[in-house]
Amino acid sequence: MGSWKQVFARAIFIVSHVFLIGDVMATPFIPSNDQEVLERLPFKAQDPINQKIKALRLEVQKNPNDLKQVVLLARTYFQLAGSEGDPRYIGYAQSIIQPWSSFTHPPIEIVLVRGLLFQFSHDFEKASSAFSEVLFREPLNGEAISWLVDLNIVQANYVEAQKYNQLFLKASLNENKFIYDAMIAGIHGQSKTAYQQLFQFIQNTPKAHPELKEWVLIRLAEMAVRLNDPVLAEKNFKEALTMDPQDAFGIAAYCDFLLDQKRMPEVIALTKNKKNSDILLLRLAQAAFMAKTDEASSLINALEDRFNAANLRGDRLHLMEESRYQLKLKNNPTKALELAKLNWKKQREPKDARCFLEAALAAKNVREAQAVLQWMRETNYEDPLFVSLQQALLRLQK
Repeated sequence: MGSWKQVFARAIFIVSHVFLIGDVMATPFIPSNDQEVLERLPFKAQDPINQKIKALRLEVQKNPNDLKQVVLLARTYFQLAGSEGDPRYIGYAQSIIQPWSSFTHPPIEIVLVRGLLFQFSHDFEKASSAFSEVLFREPLNGEAISWLVDLNIVQANYVEAQKYNQLFLKASLNENKFIYDAMIAGIHGQSKTAYQQLFQFIQNTPKAHPELKEWVLIRLAEMAVRLNDPVLAEKNFKEALTMDPQDAFGIAAYCDFLLDQKRMPEVIALTKNKKNSDILLLRLAQAAFMAKTDEASSLINALEDRFNAANLRGDRLHLMEESRYQLKLKNNPTKALELAKLNWKKQREPKDARCFLEAALAAKNVREAQAVLQWMRETNYEDPLFVSLQQALLRLQK
């Protein structure tokens, strides 16, 4: 079945934490000649991944019809985009597969990669279409099933997610179904049971792929937060990061946990050398602002430049993050609520719900929060912070 990622894509981990799509330029720069260097990739010369990419690029240049090498290079760029939070790699991947994408019926491997790139860009409709095409052509493709489950969870289409989740049984991927069942149960007020199930999975599979183990540990940490056990949550976050200490999205999730505990110096230490990652710059700016450091103002300005550039391009893919920026760093709850409402139309994960509730409370607008409050009632979501936000909003009605 290929690598673990090809069988059980860590999509939720990537989809859930993708932030600012596109670089900071409002208009494209056109080089004067083919030899002009636009930008250096953020690699060290002897970085193993750099060596791998250089080798793959040479292979593709020598034989552009080698589908295996083309797909491997595109997937390597995609993985880098996910692990480093740098969307430039998505553009590199798109350019690599472009000749193959123009076919009337592209190879199934290319359709899969297109789906990955669409979902990274938050074009969930096109991503779902691509993965559905894969299943039409190969009904038991485990990777396509995983992404369709993931995309439906992200959009709070839980019935549809479970429909695809059942396909794992036909594909003899029972382990995948077990993990997703626990994840969905955790969202639906069953965090204690779900935690125990996933913890047992980790205990019983000591040789699990490191990426899978990290993914599960992040889910365990999130469930521990819902169970109001910060000590257990921190243990899981730290263990997850031992799997990949440079994982931008794992660091971001841990930083959010630390920010909630007002442990700003730790957030600053984790992110101060990672400003190229938009998702970590957001956490760094928030921690610096809360700690009232001298650098806070320049960090906030840097974020504002990136949001402004994205808006000039018509890029509305990072609404939740911009809402958080407007609320936490610009003290503009009205704008934050407007952005959170737009975001909720597409993405309905717990983090999106929290952003919406916080903005609605700050704006003293209970009416706008009804959609998220309804989601809480339907899922029986049990995070203590959410409950406190819900109660505070309901008090405004009295």
